[in-house]
Amino acid sequence: MSTIINDPITVEMANDEPRVFWWQRFPYLITAQPLLFYRRKPAWWHGTGSMRRLDDAFWRVSAARDGTGEEPQLYDLKFDGEQWSLVHIF
Repeated sequence: MSTIINDPITVEMANDEPRVFWWQRFPYLITAQPLLFYRRKPAWWHGTGSMRRLDDAFWRVSAARDGTGEEPQLYDLKFDGEQWSLVHIF
């Protein structure tokens, strides 16, 4: 089952990769190698984009909430140049 959301999160980086993200006040530890990909933003003339940044960066990570012992799940973390958001849970 996959869920699409758009919640703001805080991401802690190490060696230019996400290591922990905080969602709904809980830390989620990233347990595997994150995968970076980019997605083109809508063109600025559609009124939703900016000419300063053409692509949003996404990190696909395997993570589990710290201290729960749960199995890691896949998450997509989006960085739009200003803020992080959790956009997809698989």
